[in-house]
Amino acid sequence: MLTLWQRVWNDPVWSKVIASAILGGGALAFALIPKNFSIWPLLVVLGGLGLLLWSVLHVTPAPKAEREAAPQPPTPAPPAPPIVERTIESISPEHLVSYYTTRTTFQADKVVAPFLGKWIKTEGDLRDVLGSVDEEELMAAFYCQGSGGEQPILCAAWFMVDRWGDRIGVLRPHQRIVVVGQIHSVDRSSITLRKCELVA
Repeated sequence: MLTLWQRVWNDPVWSKVIASAILGGGALAFALIPKNFSIWPLLVVLGGLGLLLWSVLHVTPAPKAEREAAPQPPTPAPPAPPIVERTIESISPEHLVSYYTTRTTFQADKVVAPFLGKWIKTEGDLRDVLGSVDEEELMAAFYCQGSGGEQPILCAAWFMVDRWGDRIGVLRPHQRIVVVGQIHSVDRSSITLRKCELVA
C-alpha cells in the first residue's frame, strides 16, 4: 500500500491533482465555517498551498526506459583498410606469349589464366598512343624489349587519363618507356595491361 501511495505521489500529474483537491477542500471549508469557529480550515488551506508548491518544484527523474531510448551519438566509421602494396611478378611478356607456341589457344588460355590480374614490369620503344571511346583511358602501344624475333610482342598498356594523361599525352614515337601494369589478356602476339603506371 505504501509503495502504491509513493508511486502515485511521485507522479508529477497525480501529485498536483491531490494537492489541488486538498487546497480546494480547505478553501471551501474556510468559506463555509465561521472564522471564529476554528483555525483548522486555515491550516488546511496553508497545507494545500504548501503541497501544491512542493509538487510544482518536485522533479521526478525520467524512467530508465526513457533514458535508454534517448538518441545515441552515431558510431564512428571504421578506419579505412591499409593499402596493400603490389607484388610484381618475375614472369615476362615473352614467357606468357610462349605458352601459345606449342598449344592451341584454348589450351594456352587455361595455362595463362592464373596470371591474369597479376602485376608485371616491362619496357619498350613507343609505337603509338590512342584514346578510348569514353575518353577516360589512353593506350600506349609498344613492342616489348627482347621480343625482336620473327613476330615481336606488342604490348597495349592502358593508363587512366585523370592520373596519367599529362605524361602519356606528350610521349614521342620511338621513345623508351618503362611500364608497370596489371595483366588483362594474352594471345599469340600481344599482351594487354590495365591500370598502368609509367615508371620511366
